[in-house]
Amino acid sequence: SDGKLLASTSGDGTIKLWDTVGGREIRSLSGHADVLWSVAFSPDGKLLASGSHDSTVKLWDAETGREIRSLSGHPGSVRSVAFSPDGRRIVSASDDGTTRLWDAESGAEIISLIGFSGADSQLVAAGRGVLIPSAEQNASSINGEWIAVTPDGYYVASPRGDRYLNVRIGNTVTGIDSFRSVFDNPDVVRARLAGEPDPPSKKNVTIQQAARFLPPELSLQPDAASTGGPAASLSVSIADKNLPIQTVKIMVNGRLLGRDELAAVSGAPGLRANRNSLSVTGGQQTLSFSLPLRLDPGNNRVEVVAFNGFSENRRYVDLFWDAPAGTLP
Repeated sequence: SDGKLLASTSGDGTIKLWDTVGGREIRSLSGHADVLWSVAFSPDGKLLASGSHDSTVKLWDAETGREIRSLSGHPGSVRSVAFSPDGRRIVSASDDGTTRLWDAESGAEIISLIGFSGADSQLVAAGRGVLIPSAEQNASSINGEWIAVTPDGYYVASPRGDRYLNVRIGNTVTGIDSFRSVFDNPDVVRARLAGEPDPPSKKNVTIQQAARFLPPELSLQPDAASTGGPAASLSVSIADKNLPIQTVKIMVNGRLLGRDELAAVSGAPGLRANRNSLSVTGGQQTLSFSLPLRLDPGNNRVEVVAFNGFSENRRYVDLFWDAPAGTLP
């Protein structure tokens, strides 16, 4: 902070500290296992942070050269590090595509900031139930989409950002958007960034715990159809290997069906129509039912969302009513 020390990086993983007045090397700091890319002094000059190709951030005592702690979490090379103006936080940027914020005192990761780029040629498939016009499915840009996520899974994201961060359970991969109803919580993110206690809206669960409960399996019939009139019938089958199914929501062209429409459901006991969802009673883990629909002229995207208390699955079908010209919705 007084301009008397200079730190330099090297290809052998060491940091050298120099006396800027006399040009003398004061000490060499060893601990990284690979090339060093970046070093930064804390605002008071007492600490030094370093980022390396070995995927770690290390914190050092600038006066003694002692390694204080190593911060692990990046799976890629750490290209840049910096301290916050008050010295309480360290920020690191990596080849893994993330920028991470750390608590300088404890070494705990506070949040990971992820920006996405490129074209979505895979995750816009109907299997994910995302509502994007089919003509755009093979070339939908994800530039500008982002997510900020805490180590225990609570996040805030751009409108489609949570579709591009995956959760892996064994050989099964699902998007974190499947856990949206529990973990999409900007208030938790805001509190963590401010160093405040978690808000009451935070659930008593982490994504590591919730990820054991995969989304329900969901299938719809018909897969797609053209109808000669405004009436159609939708058949829904839901199965969950671990948890009882709690709620089911149904949308037509983005509009949630209400109590009056949902009351026409048939084929499964224990379903109760609410204002904009079906509640499932009796601890059922498998469920099949039918629901009559009234279609608008042209294409109708019918989307079903099944939720087990931790994660949700979405599927949609397109039902087309070739209505006479001039027919109003």
